[in-house]
Amino acid sequence: PDPQPQFLKGLAVVDGVAYFGSSPQSPRNKRDNPDLSCTLHAYDLGQRKLLWSRPVATQGLLNVIAAPHLGDASTYAPMSTADSSEEVPTAAIAETLRAVSRLLSSRAVGGTAGTTGSGQQAEERRQLVDGVNSDSHQRGSIQSDSSSEQAGDQGQQAGTGTGTGASAGGATNLHVSKHDVFHAIPDDPDGSEHPVKTIDDKAVQEVMQKLGDMGFSPKVGGKWPSGYPYLDLATKDGPEPWTAGVQLPIAQLDITALQRKIATMPLEYWDNGYQQQHNAFVHGRDSNMDKFKPGVGALFLVFSDSGASHSYRFPFYDYFKQEMEALVRQVVGERGMRRMVRLQFARMPPGTLIHMHRDMGGYALKAHRIHLPIFAEPGVKFDVCAGLERRVGSGHR
Repeated sequence: PDPQPQFLKGLAVVDGVAYFGSSPQSPRNKRDNPDLSCTLHAYDLGQRKLLWSRPVATQGLLNVIAAPHLGDASTYAPMSTADSSEEVPTAAIAETLRAVSRLLSSRAVGGTAGTTGSGQQAEERRQLVDGVNSDSHQRGSIQSDSSSEQAGDQGQQAGTGTGTGASAGGATNLHVSKHDVFHAIPDDPDGSEHPVKTIDDKAVQEVMQKLGDMGFSPKVGGKWPSGYPYLDLATKDGPEPWTAGVQLPIAQLDITALQRKIATMPLEYWDNGYQQQHNAFVHGRDSNMDKFKPGVGALFLVFSDSGASHSYRFPFYDYFKQEMEALVRQVVGERGMRRMVRLQFARMPPGTLIHMHRDMGGYALKAHRIHLPIFAEPGVKFDVCAGLERRVGSGHR
């Protein structure tokens, strides 16, 4: 037993991590003692493991723990850095993070502690993954897309192609708005800035420059723990979603292992009947698929309901687990892997066409889209465009 009983006070839950305070039990008239220090703890509810405990020079009882930058309800309801609805100015975020940093450094900042997200963020940031293998024989380009459903889900024209798409909840969305992906954005508690990673390729940068000239510069909302940027979800879910940009090149990865896995897998995996017996098949989509994606095959590994409230991992996930997770983890980090709501392969036989369409539902608004071309013929064209509202003017919807 603890030789000195502890008094527990304050609780905030952010991204599945519970933050709470403790102090030595003492008479009520001693709880404003300026010599009293408390301890802040972080407990991972999923792993059921204490992540860390840090002394805090509170000069009295630690009374409230909150994440005010994520919402007013943070003292009594779980919060998510991906779902925060309040647009917080960059300066306010930087000041909040600096205050938390000072607090966790045991400086006297009063009786309120703030938390900025998962207790694993700092460790994940120290373990940045470059994601670019200069010695790779075959590379795939990954881009974050704000308007298409999964790999190959916007207008692709004649050719043969296989791709994969993953939808993941934001890992560290701070709602920091920068209109140029090549600028820097604040990320660390000290308020310092670091360059946003992107594909270091002249052709890619020229394309992005053209998009900017057309009014579709990507609006970066933050960075994954890997260091790669993602588009701003708050803007994407707003009245003018095209102002978030339509695509954001992220990285070039070595996809040789995944290509080999797909090239050697049994062809019956693509058959709907086989999937119903050995994997899982999503019914109720036939009319929509026939209308917009006739002849296009799909193989689901993870799928969610329309609102992305519940996700389900299908049996075939294990078949691709090693090769797929290695790639996705490089981009979104370990915590992003746990927040993935959809993951699928799309296959376009020769002559198939995906018509222009607009994805609807919570999954299209709440999640980041990541596309990875795996096999693509030179004649395949992949188009991502703004909605009709943007093309005809906001006054004509």
